[in-house]
Amino acid sequence: MDMLSRSICCDRGETMQGNSIDLKWLLGDISLRDLDTAILNNDSILIQGRGNNYYNCLFSFDDAEALTNRRDLFYPFVRLYDGTSRVDVSDYTDNLSFSGINVPFYVSRETLRNRIASGNTAYFTGIERISTSCLALKVQLEAALIATVDLSLFVTPSNTVGNLPRHYDNVDGLILQISGRKTWKLWGIAATDPLLVEKRSNVSEMATDDNVHATYTLEAGDLLFVPAGMIHETDTTDDHSIHITVGVTPFRWYNVMSDYLAPRLAGPRPAPRLQLGEAINSLRERLLNGRYPSRPGLIGSRIMGVDLDDQRRLLWARWIPTHIRDLGNQIEIFFHGNKLRLPKTCHKMVRKLHDAQSAVAIRDLLAAGHEELCLKALSALLDNGIAVKDIGGT
Repeated sequence: MDMLSRSICCDRGETMQGNSIDLKWLLGDISLRDLDTAILNNDSILIQGRGNNYYNCLFSFDDAEALTNRRDLFYPFVRLYDGTSRVDVSDYTDNLSFSGINVPFYVSRETLRNRIASGNTAYFTGIERISTSCLALKVQLEAALIATVDLSLFVTPSNTVGNLPRHYDNVDGLILQISGRKTWKLWGIAATDPLLVEKRSNVSEMATDDNVHATYTLEAGDLLFVPAGMIHETDTTDDHSIHITVGVTPFRWYNVMSDYLAPRLAGPRPAPRLQLGEAINSLRERLLNGRYPSRPGLIGSRIMGVDLDDQRRLLWARWIPTHIRDLGNQIEIFFHGNKLRLPKTCHKMVRKLHDAQSAVAIRDLLAAGHEELCLKALSALLDNGIAVKDIGGT
């Protein structure tokens, strides 16, 4: 067996419907220590022999079929790849008339299914937003791993070579083969500490057909662990493939320092000086209370903040179906099965941004006397992708 990979045949058979969707169900006989060892040694882990229906209680072939038939799909929730690169969004999206407004980036089910039939891979991001079972797994894993977890679905037709370009990911990945078969080629580690803020390097010279470290063909019920930074590529042959990638963003010292420094550098006046030991204890308490540190990359936006005189402009993300409801002392925004609650004070600001036909300057959205509260609300809208920065603005 290649030093980068090891196979573990569990022979557990098919999952019973009564089993809980949790870490033990997902990993079987693999322990967290095994995962830690694999990460430290830059190894992959393969689990086989669990039966074709093992993942049915989480997500099934029928669930994927129903998803591709939905009439409320938009980019960037669904993206397409043609085997060598991402398909240009304008090639498969259109405008949808919604409440008298043309909403861009709509993906019709006819276009989606025709694209898959012609050889495209469909990539659905954050499927926990539309699947309660996937959301349950996300919650269980985040509690057990103390990490941020996201689930993505990949639907690939048969006889497709290079479903995605040869690449590496910035997060650890648990690959759950839901249906069909897919062959994975694995190479070495391209980056030993591939943070989210790190630029991807050109891997074509590092990963060639002559230096493949391991090749696996996943069957339904199999699981493959691919650590962050490991170069990989996938193919299908005579069968389709449906798999879920569970992306795990672990916390590193970068995150600890990010959470420690950001509020002190972002505030209007310097925060009281804390000893490092006090800061670590404070972060520990926040972890124990379920308040996870921020992801890498967020420190930049926190330090810069949003100046009250800022000329930057924002747009409401109209490609995301949203519904705004008045709850009395709060407003509630529904999007992709999620909901965000904001103070009633921000209602006019939210409506102004939502109803605007073009980008709105941040300074024009702030309510007099409530600037700080409005800025926090705008940050929440940006963090959830409900609002976006206008790249054409000043």
